Amino acid sequence: MAKRTTSKRLAHVGICLYPGVWGSSASLARDVLHIASAISRARPGSGGIEARFLGARPGDVPTASGMAIRAEESWDRTDVDVIILPSRAVHFLEPEGHPSGLADWITRQHARGCSVLTMTTGSWLLAETGLLQGHTATTHWACLDRCRRQYPGVDWTSDLRLTVTGRIVTARDMSASAVALCHVVGRALNASIAERTYQYSLIYEPGSEALPLLHTIPLRDHGDAQVLEVQEWLEARYGQPISAKEAARMVHMSPRNLRRRFLEATGQTLSAYLTDIRLARARALLLSSDEAVSQIAHRVGYEDPSTFTALFKEHHGQTPSAYRKSAAGTAD
Repeated sequence: MAKRTTSKRLAHVGICLYPGVWGSSASLARDVLHIASAISRARPGSGGIEARFLGARPGDVPTASGMAIRAEESWDRTDVDVIILPSRAVHFLEPEGHPSGLADWITRQHARGCSVLTMTTGSWLLAETGLLQGHTATTHWACLDRCRRQYPGVDWTSDLRLTVTGRIVTARDMSASAVALCHVVGRALNASIAERTYQYSLIYEPGSEALPLLHTIPLRDHGDAQVLEVQEWLEARYGQPISAKEAARMVHMSPRNLRRRFLEATGQTLSAYLTDIRLARARALLLSSDEAVSQIAHRVGYEDPSTFTALFKEHHGQTPSAYRKSAAGTAD
C-alpha cells in the first residue's frame, strides 16, 4: 500500500435519523465509528472522527421497531464531512415518506465536498436528491423493484455488495455496510485505521480472507470492465506467481496495452497494485495470527522473507514484527 499523508483534522460525520429507520443500522454506524475514533486516539497525528445523530429537529426519532433514538442536532443547521443514511423499513419507502428538507440538505452538503454513504435501503433516500441519476447503486433486494419504479434513471442492482461513485458509496446489506463504514474511515483517516476498525468490529472473522481489501474499493470506480476483471483476478491469486503477460492474455490484450489501461483506470501500475494487495493480506495475518513472518511472506507471494521484510518496512516504516507488536492493544 502506498504511503499516505495522515490527516490531523477531525472528520465530522452525521448519521441521519428519520421515522422508520432501523435502529440496528443507525447503531451499527455509530458503533463502528466509535471504534475508529478510539483507535485513532491511540495513534497521535492520525486525525479523528466525531459522529452525531442528526434529525429534522433535535429529539427522539421513532425507529421501525418502535424504540426511539435521540437526534442530537438538526441536519439543516449542521455541516458535515460525511453523511450516513441508515436503512429504513420498506413500507416507509414512498415519495410522501421523504423527510422534509433532507434531500436539499444532502445536495448542499455534497456540493461543498461531503461524502455520502447509504446503508441498504438508505439508497432510496439518496435517490431523491438526483445524485444517483445515471449511476449504479446497490440496495436490498426487497426494495429493488420499488426503487426501479420510483427512480428509473438509476441503475439499481442487488447483485453488488458495494458501489462507489466518486464521493458516494452504497451498500447492499448490513455486512456490506460495515465494510463501507470502514471504507469511510479509510478515506477520512487512513487505510491502516480502517483495517484495524474492521478487525475490532463484531462481524470480523479471524483470518486473512475475512478482511476486505478496503484500500482497493475507491480504485474500482473507473468503468473499465476488463481492468476490473484483472483487479479481481489479482486479488484472488495474490499468493501465486503472477505475470503481466498472463493477466493480459486473460482479457485479450497485449501486456503493454494492459499496463497502460490499468494505470489510466486505477492510477497505479499492475505491480504496485499487486504489492498493495499482498501487503494488505500480510497486515491482516500479522494482526490475526501467530504465524512466523517467514511463513506469512510465503503465503502472500514472496519466496524470500528478507525481500518481503524490506518491502514492508519501505511501505510502513517498520518491520513486520514491529508492526505486529505496535498494533497490539490500540483499541483499548
